[in-house]
Amino acid sequence: MKLLKFFIKPLIIIFVLVAAIWLIGFLSRETPTPLSSLRLSPAEGEFKTGQEFKIDIILKTNQEINGADAILTFDSKILEVVEIKPGTAFPLYPRKNIDLEKNRIEITGVKTKKDNQIFTQPLIFATIVFKGKIAGQASLNFVFNKGKTTGSIIIEARTSENILEKVYNGEYKIN
Repeated sequence: MKLLKFFIKPLIIIFVLVAAIWLIGFLSRETPTPLSSLRLSPAEGEFKTGQEFKIDIILKTNQEINGADAILTFDSKILEVVEIKPGTAFPLYPRKNIDLEKNRIEITGVKTKKDNQIFTQPLIFATIVFKGKIAGQASLNFVFNKGKTTGSIIIEARTSENILEKVYNGEYKIN
């Protein structure tokens, strides 16, 4: 019996130490970061020929970023781009381009040196005002190559890597 008590006490101490080390490791583990994304809002809609309507590009991330590019394709036979308005995500928007030959919209937003904010909620990256030209179904799609720096991107501040994980496109009916 004394021999059993002699072994039980050290085993309990070892068990408690191992459990404590495991618990500390488990609790200090980094939580996975939510996806960085670009989405269109509204993602779908029905509009009349000649009617102007707005589509917001929503940027979501919880990391410090230097800038972002939103490159979208659209059907210029059905949709006319009336205006591209900068959003609230960045102080500078050096590129707001409409390329009718490629049916593309290209928007770039960047921060200044003094802006070191981490986005804690989704922000409007830009707003595009469209007008329905003729009746038809029009898709608005992000050009996106995950992990690459071609197409739509979100650039993380520390590493300068593209952290854009997901895009959400849109479908619009013109009557």
